[in-house]
Amino acid sequence: MSMHDLVVKYAELPKDKKLFILDKGGKRCGLISRFLASKGLNDLTLVTGGMKQWVKSGLPTEIAKK
Repeated sequence: MSMHDLVVKYAELPKDKKLFILDKGGKRCGLISRFLASKGLNDLTLVTGGMKQWVKSGLPTEIAKK
């Protein structure tokens, strides 16, 4: 989800579940988490290093079907 989509659709995110914040390189996670926290979503976990580090570490990935 792009930052623009997040600003428009954040209300659709579940407030009763833990959310993991993951971006491409790990540089915008702080900005995203601060935005979500300001909207009342507080059970947030930032994934260090972003998707690049996730893939580099050999962790599983799957492309979402639209």
